[in-house]
Amino acid sequence: MSFDLDFTDTSAPKDEPVPTQYEYACQVCGKELFYGGRGRKPVKCDEHKTTQSKKGSGSNANMARQASNILSEWNTMVRAGLMIPYIPFAGVNPVYLPDTAEAIKEADEVFTDQAYRALLADPKLCKLIIRIGASSGKMSLIVAYGMLGVKVFPVAVNEMKDHKENSDNRSQVA
Repeated sequence: MSFDLDFTDTSAPKDEPVPTQYEYACQVCGKELFYGGRGRKPVKCDEHKTTQSKKGSGSNANMARQASNILSEWNTMVRAGLMIPYIPFAGVNPVYLPDTAEAIKEADEVFTDQAYRALLADPKLCKLIIRIGASSGKMSLIVAYGMLGVKVFPVAVNEMKDHKENSDNRSQVA
């Protein structure tokens, strides 16, 4: 009884990547692309497409980035509201919370990154946030001017009082 055993190494070399073939792959990076059978066959992945998309539409990555940036802007508006100690004609700000505002500032970068990753999977939510963000852009500008006014108004009032006192003192001396 004899057995013919062949112990030659037939495994692939470890330093070469295992070749993978996709029916449709990105011409730039080789990532697998999916084709539903209608329209043009894809040649590039979303990251490498060169067409410019309209605001609020486009690849999930672009929309997720826009939406996460809008959410970050909203955090900035909330933070600004928490930093105002005094509101003209209203008095002391009841939600003056500077430590909370600082915590929001510190956490915002991580929040924006996490929101981006979460929004990648939901393009409808991205579009909703972008659509709402378009109208909130005007609101952001109004809030920015309001914040400027809140900071400048008390200084202007004090300066006007000083000018009035100085002019009263000059008139009494003369």
